[in-house]
Amino acid sequence: MTNAAEKSDLWARGAPPEQQLLQPLRPERNAFGCALSVMALIFATLLTLLALLLPPFSLGEQLFGTPFVPLSSRVTFGDLSLTAIGDSTLSVRLSLLNTAREAEDELARQARAALPRALTPLSPIYRLEQRGAPPESLTLALALPEGAEPAQVDLYGYDAAAGRWQFIPAQRALIDGRLSLATVLNRAQRLPDVLLIGRLAPQAPIVSVVIEAGQAFKPEVAAIADVVHPAGLVPNAEGALDGALPAGVTFGSGYAVMPLIRNYRGDAAPDAALIEALLTDPALRRAHLEHLLEFARSQPYSGIALEYLGLPPTMRDAYSAFVGELAAALRADGRLLTLVLPFPEQAGAQFETGAYDWRALGALADSIQVILPRNPRDYLPEGAVRRALAWAVGEISRTKLHAVISARSVAQEGSQWLPISYRQALEPLAELRVTPEGLLTPNTPVQLQIAPERAAFGIEANMPVVRYKSPEGSFTRAVWLMTSSALRDRLGALLLSNWAGVQVPDFAAEGAFLQGAQVLAQYKTYRAGQTWFVPVPADIAVQWRASAGEIVLAERVEGIAQPFIFTPDGAYRDIQVNAVLVELAYPLARTTLQVARREG
Repeated sequence: MTNAAEKSDLWARGAPPEQQLLQPLRPERNAFGCALSVMALIFATLLTLLALLLPPFSLGEQLFGTPFVPLSSRVTFGDLSLTAIGDSTLSVRLSLLNTAREAEDELARQARAALPRALTPLSPIYRLEQRGAPPESLTLALALPEGAEPAQVDLYGYDAAAGRWQFIPAQRALIDGRLSLATVLNRAQRLPDVLLIGRLAPQAPIVSVVIEAGQAFKPEVAAIADVVHPAGLVPNAEGALDGALPAGVTFGSGYAVMPLIRNYRGDAAPDAALIEALLTDPALRRAHLEHLLEFARSQPYSGIALEYLGLPPTMRDAYSAFVGELAAALRADGRLLTLVLPFPEQAGAQFETGAYDWRALGALADSIQVILPRNPRDYLPEGAVRRALAWAVGEISRTKLHAVISARSVAQEGSQWLPISYRQALEPLAELRVTPEGLLTPNTPVQLQIAPERAAFGIEANMPVVRYKSPEGSFTRAVWLMTSSALRDRLGALLLSNWAGVQVPDFAAEGAFLQGAQVLAQYKTYRAGQTWFVPVPADIAVQWRASAGEIVLAERVEGIAQPFIFTPDGAYRDIQVNAVLVELAYPLARTTLQVARREG
């Protein structure tokens, strides 16, 4: 900068006045340049710091908080583990949800506030933050809390975009030696924002019944029904619906009405080719969808139910896509969609579902009804049904799962299990053996017995069983009889698994166990803390009654294989004897005895 001596020299040399005026200003212009340089340096420093604070450096997180961790293979945090397969740029930050965390995290507060009252958290609640592209597949596993009952807990995640907690399909698996709930996410699925293991409060069971065309809608059936499925409609080759619904089903009567549409009639085999043709042809698919929606809107139905059975595995994606479109359209109208699915086939420790993608369908439909097998042995504690009930709650939310349980007896013919009425099941026992035969002598004991040489009686798989013999003595057929004990046992398994309810497809059919109405009424009013009693199955008992008109001469209850013995005194010539199965209140056999008049 110019000093005082230099200024005097300039004056002495006669510099122009403007130059003399400008000369002192030069030092000020240089100061402004210095200031700009300093500001540029500060700005560059701030940019550098900002770059360090942002990904991928995240210096602030590394110095003062939990950093994002690249998910190259496996990351664990507490009881939570994430395992990636395939290349990705995904990074995650895992933390526990607590009071301090919620105070600074708006999403955490929202998740806590949205937690359903019926869901009790049993595990720590995890906050999952993610960024980057996900891998091809990602296994998420959360260890079960100490003391948690594996069959009673589920995995739930909070979806910030939807603003609600959602069930996450997850099966029980051993991870690092600990029993965990594990699920595999594909590239299209995001990690939940918040995660926990919880127990759903016991549900109030729902009872659904099916009424076929031509069946009477009896008052005892209507009294126990929460949902009525009138059946009789089937799709045709053009995608429209053929058939007629049964009479007597009304609206506003205390039950929801959801017609059941099937791809078969009566006992005929399901027409899988028809559904395949409808869903693979775009024009037919659209036509079928429109016909279903038009029908659903034609009456104040709560929705519709589809039972399309027998589809080949190649239809898996097409059926799920069709269900998704149908469910969305029904939901837009305020209506529901129920799907009836076949029982899964066991494959080792898992189950195969073929054309029916349980996870996809369970997420799309409002309720899923699973047809349980007819073989009574499948209901034993180690049988396929108990295993399937436990497996199913890892695929579909318990709030949507309903079991389809028959109210009829079953007959085994070779490898086939066929529903059968009591009349068909017990008709061979209708003939009584009377000893002695012919005209009876007064005061002489008479013995009546149900054809002992034709059948063997016993208890198997919690049900009375009758095995019929050929004239040569070999067994030709076995019949299992539905009783209160058997029905209570099956419904008790649903209560234990906390399924949403039961659908009874044949309660209005001939030969259904109508005494089951009382059992179903107790089931639908069951609440947590009550005792669900399953009596030990007893041998078939017969109530014998000998009478003359309105006068009862003898009455006794005996095992079905035991004889009934009484002694007529000759006061009455004609005596009617009736044999009624006690628990079923089913008239099994009857005969009239003739007694000689006593003298005097």
